[in-house]
Order: sequence, then C-alpha cells, then structure tokens
Amino acid sequence: MKGKKKAHSHWRKRIYPGKRNKFNMGWGDSLSPSPNYMANADNINLDDFLPLLEKAHRYRNYVAACCPFHDDRNPSFFIYLDRYTCRSCGAWGKTSKLLERLRKTRITITARTSRADFKNPWTTWLKKESLKSIMKKAAHEQSAYLQKRGIPKHVQKDLGIGLLENWVLIPIIDSNRHLQGAVARAGEGNPSPIRYFIPMGQNPNLIYSPSWKKVQKADLVYLTFGMIDSISLHLLGFASISTTTGKSARPEALVSIRKPICIIPDKGEEKSALHLAASLGWRGKVLKIDWPDGCKDCNDMLVKHHAELIKALEGSNGYMA
Repeated sequence: MKGKKKAHSHWRKRIYPGKRNKFNMGWGDSLSPSPNYMANADNINLDDFLPLLEKAHRYRNYVAACCPFHDDRNPSFFIYLDRYTCRSCGAWGKTSKLLERLRKTRITITARTSRADFKNPWTTWLKKESLKSIMKKAAHEQSAYLQKRGIPKHVQKDLGIGLLENWVLIPIIDSNRHLQGAVARAGEGNPSPIRYFIPMGQNPNLIYSPSWKKVQKADLVYLTFGMIDSISLHLLGFASISTTTGKSARPEALVSIRKPICIIPDKGEEKSALHLAASLGWRGKVLKIDWPDGCKDCNDMLVKHHAELIKALEGSNGYMA
C-alpha cells in the first residue's frame, strides 16, 4: 500500500502549473479534474479503458494513457468520467463517445494500423506547408453543412472559414487580425471518430471570436464552449467569444477581457459553466436557457428558435450566477 502511494506522489511531483514538460504544455495542471468528474450520467467505468489503450494507468478519478489519435509514446491522454483530452495533439470530446467508438471498432493501440482512423489531419498538412498557407487554400471552398446550420457561405468566407479534405477549418484570429491558430471540424460525412482537432502544440486556451471589434465595443460579452455557437450569436448581433477546446477553458485565457462575461453552456454543461464563472469573479455569469425540444445549444436555437434565443439573451432573468 505504501509503495503505491509513493508512486502516485512521484507522478504528481512531475505535473504542476508553470513548468513545461512532456505532460504539461505550460498552460496549467493537465491533471486538474473536470468540474463534472463526480457526475457520471453515462455510467462510465474508467477501468473499461485499460485494455483498450496503450500504457493506460488508472488513478483515483482519471486514466492516463498514450493518445489513440496520434503516434504517442508517452502518456499525454487523460480520460475523466465526462470528458477526455490530449495535451499533445489537442483531441478532446465526451468520454461516453470515446468508449462507444473504441468498443465498436475494437481498436487497440497495439494494432498500429488502427491509428489511421484517428489521425490528426493537421499533422499531415503542416508537414507540407504553413498554417497560413493551409488556411488560404481552404478558404476557396465553404461548408454546405454550416450553411444548413444557419451560417451562410458569404459569412463563412468573411470569417475565413474554409473546407479542406472534408474538414471545416476555422481560423483563430486575435484582435489585431493576426492568425494565432486554427481548429479543424469534421465535415458532413467525414468518417473520423473525433470531430475536432487542433494543430499539435497549439495553445489549447486560445479564445475565438468572430468579431473582436464587437467584443471591444460591447458592455457584455457572451461566451460559449463551441465556435459554431459563438458564430451563431454573432449572426444575431451579439458580441461573442468561445473556447477552442470545449468546456476545459482556464480563466487565465480570459484575463484580457475586463468586462462582464455571460457564459451560455450547452444543455448538460451547466456545472462546467458555473465552475468557470466562479473563477472569473465579478465578470462571470451563467445564462440558464430553457432549451426547447430538439435543441441543446445556441446553433440549434439559431436554426429553429432564433427569436426565443434573442429574447433570452436580451433579458437578464435567466442568470444562474
């Protein structure tokens, strides 16, 4: 028992904020548990991942393993009850979806041929050309899927959104119009088991905005956990920003926005939103929306109930915190 405790203590000494190492990319403690790690609505058993992932090791509330989405020799992949994230390639998503996919395709990391199904497209693209060149090439074609989701092709073009090899590429631009990074989202019919990828080594705490000009002028800024949701709010006339790696945002990423930030979580993400809002102090608020049937996020509302969404945002009765 003492031996196990000592080994765990040794692991923790290697992971701490402010130090960059092969586990911590320098943006805080990669092993910080998700705010929802006690909420296990999908009845996930983390032990189920142990035979499916290489070098998988179970700790109290997470599993550390080699990432199945890139050629990973040292554990950089962390699985919690509600989400998973890779601190190397940036892959992230819901734990339930990951387990379902691993079981369905019977992927084992020892079978290296299976890794092609999980390949980060940025790895191939960036071997041949720069991020700027990739985004410029992709910008010649826009996504029919996003058009169906209420984002017209001319808006996609204005925002620099493009399509490359059935991946929707969204550029992350700062307030000075400089390219800081990008996100690739699986396009319609794309068989990839993971929907979002960022380039390896990209800061996972980058903040996206479809209009920094609106953000600078607004008295209140709306934050979503998805870029498509942020664009949806932008189309309705609101100043909006979003995280670029889901609900795992850290408050340091928002330090430059010195005004109230109203977080609009997807259905089921309220606890994460409340946790982030609390860490923002006086700036943090969470808007509670009574989602109509068939809607779970701002983009669904844009497509089906945009008038109700505008009403919810313009009023303040929905604040949770």
